[in-house]
Amino acid sequence: MDARILEAIRIFEQHMDDASVSPEGVAADVGLSVFHFQRLFLRETGSTPGVFQRRIRLEGAAMRLIWTRETAGQIAHDFGYDSQSSFNKAFITRFGVSPGRFRREPHRWPAKPIDAVAGSPITLRQHDSFHCLARRYLGPYRIVPEHWADFLARLPAQNMQGRAPVFLGLTYDDPRFTPENQIRYDCCIVLERPDAIAPCADKGFSMVTTRPGLYAGMVHRGSYDIIGASYSLMLNHWVANSRYTVCEDPAVERYTIPQTRVASDKLEFELLIPLQ
Repeated sequence: MDARILEAIRIFEQHMDDASVSPEGVAADVGLSVFHFQRLFLRETGSTPGVFQRRIRLEGAAMRLIWTRETAGQIAHDFGYDSQSSFNKAFITRFGVSPGRFRREPHRWPAKPIDAVAGSPITLRQHDSFHCLARRYLGPYRIVPEHWADFLARLPAQNMQGRAPVFLGLTYDDPRFTPENQIRYDCCIVLERPDAIAPCADKGFSMVTTRPGLYAGMVHRGSYDIIGASYSLMLNHWVANSRYTVCEDPAVERYTIPQTRVASDKLEFELLIPLQ
């Protein structure tokens, strides 16, 4: 992906609550004219900057409607809408129902069965930020193992030297209402220091820092094919019935052994959900 478009995507994702962030302003931030920014963004992502910005804001709001007890008005404010009526209009355009009906009719977005992971304990823990070298991928969660194979093949060799590396997968979307080809996933390697290596932007890498703070965590064991059950257990069952609110920051999959270096049925990693 073009480094300027990747930077623009990060800006949109980091400022979902800021109505002043516009495609025109982001174009200037990444050093492109509005015309060239629109054309290049469409070529690289399949959507225009404005459509992308609106989509991630509304899908973030939809996740909060499902997983928290916050009012629609509070959620609208948190995602940069100047009024609940403008939020309602945009939400209906995107999902076909009002925010209130979306929340009242969970059968529209059925949760995954959780039988495979029902016994896994969930704990709360404060985490510092992870400073990472990351590469963005798009596509359904079933091809995440392919993302990891590509990431490890492209990763500069010096990152694998020294201490045993820690890898993070960052997940941003709910596949129940994000189109498969637009699901965002970052493969990352944690750096010992934020300045440990240049971001290698020309090779599709960028620097990413995770959110510090409170996370709910559990250990996922088994094939990535059943990861939906672990997310469902944490989000649709545990978080939805807790006093905590899910943040719009990505969920974190923390690996000490990357996916491609262990048999799929022996896969084990920590799944972390950001809370406030």
